[in-house]
Amino acid sequence: MSGVWHAVRLGPCKRPSNGTIVAEGPTEDSVIEHWVAGEVVITWTDTTPIRRLKPESLAKRRRTRLRTKLSKAVPLFAEEFEARELAARPDFYAGKRPIDP
Repeated sequence: MSGVWHAVRLGPCKRPSNGTIVAEGPTEDSVIEHWVAGEVVITWTDTTPIRRLKPESLAKRRRTRLRTKLSKAVPLFAEEFEARELAARPDFYAGKRPIDP
């Protein structure tokens, strides 16, 4: 569980709190002694970086997923619908993400 950090925060328990941190630690057991029902919440954050696929791998997965989905749903027209979808969204099936420049 590297990258996960637990904290006990003052604040209401029914919604996420940005309150004052009472205790912090790498495991839930290290902060549980400071927990009081209804007064504080135990939160955690994961600092592990997000692993992204390379655009080529992402494009291959997207095309394979489309082909599989269409061949199950409409096997007679799968090739035609696949060609239409690839023509309609070429950037998406080339592996580009909406946030990529």
